[in-house]
Amino acid sequence: MLLGLQAMFLPFYVPAQKKLKVVIIGGGCAGIAAVTALSRYASDVEITIIDPKENHIKVTHLHETFRYPLSDLIVPFTDIEKRFNCRHICAAVTFDVSTLQQWQKDKCLNVNNEIVSFDYLLVATGASSKDDIHQEQVLSLSSFMKKAGSGLLNCLDLQSNEVESVITVVGGGATGIQFLFELQQFLCRKNTNFRLRLIHSGE
Repeated sequence: MLLGLQAMFLPFYVPAQKKLKVVIIGGGCAGIAAVTALSRYASDVEITIIDPKENHIKVTHLHETFRYPLSDLIVPFTDIEKRFNCRHICAAVTFDVSTLQQWQKDKCLNVNNEIVSFDYLLVATGASSKDDIHQEQVLSLSSFMKKAGSGLLNCLDLQSNEVESVITVVGGGATGIQFLFELQQFLCRKNTNFRLRLIHSGE
């Protein structure tokens, strides 16, 4: 059965007579939230996380890298395996609608030449960003996953003498607002003449 992410907000029902196998594709924020929920509501479930990286990055805390090193937000999947008694398979998985339908029919998928069976499959890969647009003055969340915010901004000419030097944050959701607060504090410490601008579709 394919699970939607909304299922993770509810207690997970597991029949007592069977130990269920749950495969989670994606070890990011949503994937680890699912692991946490399952460990809380269904501790006897066999969990497998499939993610191509060796480490989980706490994406929801990336704004803190203006004050702390990026290494503080990196958690090896080996630690997650020990803490939640789950398994991590280091692999990238590509799929389309027909692939998902086949997986659901077979109740298994092939990863690294290994057949991984499941009772429930949760796809938690998130949305992909257009990181093929590489510009020095444009930073995405992926940029902050590779280098701390302080390091990224220190590469800029923060003592610019331009009449109007602006750093623009696109998106006024929780992440955008958190970044605005951290940017403001960072720029104050640097004593720069930059100002901040927010672009958001809502009021």
